[in-house]
Amino acid sequence: MLWPSVLLVVIGLLNAGCGYLIWRRRVYGLIAGYDPRHPPPNPERLARWIGIWSIVIGTWCMSAGVAIALLPQRAGLIVRVMAFGILPAAAITIVGAFKRAR
Repeated sequence: MLWPSVLLVVIGLLNAGCGYLIWRRRVYGLIAGYDPRHPPPNPERLARWIGIWSIVIGTWCMSAGVAIALLPQRAGLIVRVMAFGILPAAAITIVGAFKRAR
């Protein structure tokens, strides 16, 4: 169970790192579908929303990876809990992004 937990931690770090770059460093090109020729009315607001939720999802993945490494016998339960956390967070991210992109 080492590789799945390492993979989850790496994916979480990448997601949180991209969220930080989007939110704090204003790297708008990392936002899927962002077109610099037609920017949204308030790109800072969109970047803040996407960045914060990317960090939340990345932290959730890292936590699941650490939990699987510590409790490999409970991996199925941990993955189900992770899914019930990440799926709503992804939906909130998408819905909020649509609202902030207009």
